[in-house]
Amino acid sequence: MLLRSGSISAALVIAAVACGGSSPPAVVGTGADGSVSADASTADDGGRPSGVTLLSVFDLPRSRATRAISATVYDEAGRALVALLDREPVLVRLTPSADYRTWTVGEPIAIEGRAAGPYDGEGLAKVGASFYAVTNESGPTIERLDAAGKVVEPLVLPAPYAGVRPGNKGIESLTASPSGKHLFFANEQALTVDGAGPSKDRGTRVRIDRRDLATGDDVIFPYLTDPLGAGTGGDMGVSEMLAISDTELLVLERGFQSDYGNTVRIYRVSLAASTDALPASTDVLPASARLLEKSLVVDLGSLDCGGCAHPSRQPNPILDNYEALALGPKLVDGRRVVFVTSDDNAQSTQVARVLTLAIPGIP
Repeated sequence: MLLRSGSISAALVIAAVACGGSSPPAVVGTGADGSVSADASTADDGGRPSGVTLLSVFDLPRSRATRAISATVYDEAGRALVALLDREPVLVRLTPSADYRTWTVGEPIAIEGRAAGPYDGEGLAKVGASFYAVTNESGPTIERLDAAGKVVEPLVLPAPYAGVRPGNKGIESLTASPSGKHLFFANEQALTVDGAGPSKDRGTRVRIDRRDLATGDDVIFPYLTDPLGAGTGGDMGVSEMLAISDTELLVLERGFQSDYGNTVRIYRVSLAASTDALPASTDVLPASARLLEKSLVVDLGSLDCGGCAHPSRQPNPILDNYEALALGPKLVDGRRVVFVTSDDNAQSTQVARVLTLAIPGIP
C-alpha cells in the first residue's frame, strides 16, 4: 500500500483491521469492488448507509510516550500524528506505516516556558506553525506554542469558563478550522451556572466557543450531550471536537459506567445556519437557548474490529476512553481519514489505541 503526493492510492481503500500491535489482520467484510472493509453499520438522516469504514485498529505499546494521550493533530507535511499527553507537558509524534496498520512512537518533546502551576493537557490544535494546547482543563488554560513546543502566550478566555464543574469537567476539547481562521473549544460538562451534569434522562449543556483568530472575538453555541449510557453511575461529556470547515464540527461524546464500560459516539454539527450564537460573555445559558442540531456519524460501539481484545469489561472490545480526533488525508474514493485515539489514563485496565476511520462527506 502506497502513499502518493499526499493522497492515498487505490490500494488504501482496502480496509483490513489490525487488532493490537502484532495480531494478524482480520477480514470482516468484502465490498462489491473486492475491497475489504469493516462496516460501521450506521445510517445518515435519510436512512441510507453512512459509508463509514473502520480501516485499522492499533494498540500502542505501553511506554512513557503513550501514557494518557489526550489530543492529537495530523501533521500532513510530516505524515504523522502529534499527540499531547495529559500527565506531563510533552508532545509525541506517532508515525503510521503506509497502510496505517502499525504506528511508530517517537521520543517525547517537552513543552517549555509554562508558568508554574498545575498541568492537565486535554486539547491540541495547529494553525500554521503554531500549536494551541489546553494545558490545564480546570484552570482553565489554553496556551499558544511555537513549532518547537515552547509557550508563546496564554489565551484570554471568557470569564464564565472559570465556573467549571467539579471533577475536572472544564475545557476538554480544542480544534482549529482547516482555513486557520477559527479556534473552537468546549467544556466537557455544563458550567456550574449553566445547569446540571448528565443524567439517565437528559444530557448536559455545554458551550461550544468559536474564536475569530484575526479579531479575538468569541461567540458560543449551546450543545446538549446524550444522557448517561447503560449501567449505573458514571458520566457523559464532550471529550473532543474536530473542525472540518469554518462552520462544521465533528463532536466526540464519551461516557463511562463502571459496571458497563464506555459509550462513544461521533456527531456532526453545523453552525452555518444557526442564529442562536450568544456572546461569549453570557453569564448563564438561558433555559430557552436553542441547542445545536446534531446528526450521528458513527457509534464506535457498532464497529466490528474483527477480534480485537480489551483488558476490562466493555460492551464491545473496540471501546475505550477515546479523547482525540484528527483529520487525515483523503482517500481516492473521496472519503476522509479520521484518526480516533484513546487515553489509557496510565492504567493497565485501559488501552492506548488508534482507530483509523474513513468517513464520507468531509471536505
